[in-house]
Amino acid sequence: MRRRASKKNKEIVLLPLIGAKQKKTFKTLAVVVALMSATIYINHRLVWIGKENANLAAKEYFVAGQTLNSYKAILTTFLHPELPIIVPLTKLQWKIYEKGVALLPKNEGEAGVWQNMWFHHHFGKKDRPYFGVKRNRPSPKMVKILDQYWFCLEAMTTKPFADKKMEEKYLEGFAGLAFSYTLKDGYYSGKYLGSAKKMAKLPEMVHRYRLLVQWLNELRAKWKDSASIAQTVQNNPKMEVLSQLTLLINLSDIILGEIHSHNFDCDLSSIHQYIKMRKEFYSPDNGSPVYKKIRNHKEREAIYHIAVNAVGARNTKYLIEHYCGYEVAGKMDMSFAIAFAKDKNITLEQQEELWRRASLREEIKIIEGESDVRK
Repeated sequence: MRRRASKKNKEIVLLPLIGAKQKKTFKTLAVVVALMSATIYINHRLVWIGKENANLAAKEYFVAGQTLNSYKAILTTFLHPELPIIVPLTKLQWKIYEKGVALLPKNEGEAGVWQNMWFHHHFGKKDRPYFGVKRNRPSPKMVKILDQYWFCLEAMTTKPFADKKMEEKYLEGFAGLAFSYTLKDGYYSGKYLGSAKKMAKLPEMVHRYRLLVQWLNELRAKWKDSASIAQTVQNNPKMEVLSQLTLLINLSDIILGEIHSHNFDCDLSSIHQYIKMRKEFYSPDNGSPVYKKIRNHKEREAIYHIAVNAVGARNTKYLIEHYCGYEVAGKMDMSFAIAFAKDKNITLEQQEELWRRASLREEIKIIEGESDVRK
């Protein structure tokens, strides 16, 4: 007579089987990851360690870091870069970075490209906020990150590249990093909220705005000089859009800085480039606006808001049109002014002017106290 196996005996038999299956799955996974890593590593070596490349001793470290970065790029498409699953990768990359850049010549822009690709691009590509950073509080963490951003921006634009492929990475990545820096640089003032006017009163920050405008103008010229990069920009319209937005914001900040240094003048190059850039953004002479090529509707709306409807954009338009008489392109959204204008029995334009004059009270007082402003 056959004995029926008890429930307890079944569990004893099944447990080793489950353990064996888990081991087999783990081994299979390990083999797959190892093969993938080897393939990625070899591909990066073929790209970065060849006859056309430079700084080959440092490139050994770059290839290792790029292999990790390939996994990180996949993970950060769905996950925040500061989550515990990604942090170990980042820490290892920092160690590789420190060892690798130590082998680069000091007068070399490559270190800025490495740092941007491995540590900053993953936040900027989806405009992810940093953990623990509040908009209404001082943030030493954000100041440190902004310093890192600036190091990369300055290194990529003021130092030469011995490796032309690395220079292409600068041409592809600079606008995105400059935009991220520009959106967050208000933390230098102590806290982000209400930082624009504080920053405009700091000569060292206005100097940085000027440098960013200069560097972006140079970048856009280099895009046109390279057929391959020009094609990349055409295939990725967001690159050009980010350059436009970053220029508009920094030019607006320069104009604000000129007012607070009592140098406001309608012949300022910053005013004329701002007008030109708004036209390029909103109604270019050739073809349709580049921002309209952005497929995501919400992203397209956010871009238009920054360029035309944000407080800084509205204020700059008002200052230029009211005090200089120049037209600034871009149709503003006036829908939120309807109720206010109706309550006061005034036009939407009159309501907008009331808001601008309230927002620019200090600046208007400075401008109207000047005798040499030319309209």
